[in-house]
Amino acid sequence: MHNVDRIYNDSSVISLRAELDFGTAELNQQFATASFKGFYLTGERGNVVIRLDPANLANFPLSPKGKNQLIILLPDQRVAMYSAEDFAQLDWSAIRQAKRCTFRLRPTSQPIRSLADWQALLGQNT
Repeated sequence: MHNVDRIYNDSSVISLRAELDFGTAELNQQFATASFKGFYLTGERGNVVIRLDPANLANFPLSPKGKNQLIILLPDQRVAMYSAEDFAQLDWSAIRQAKRCTFRLRPTSQPIRSLADWQALLGQNT
């Protein structure tokens, strides 16, 4: 099956303004002025995939209960990631109050070229 969409419902979701920090001034400038593609993985098993682009960062659906990961596609088959471990370190009460969050993404140093590379990045067993 390909491209199956289902309604995702999570009563714990916090709607907030997401800001992305790619770790370098060059990447921050590049993505501030250009379109990008990204994915927010969430849900109890981390299998809910929400497409991201600059237009929907102003109303980001952050789930405190989800198994969260954030992945942004970069040029040259690289990605920038905010991992499940990064999400576990968030101060949820501060986020609820501020209604915004800056995600400090970590760009990969090597291209992601295979399924094994993706599985390693996502922390899945092969």
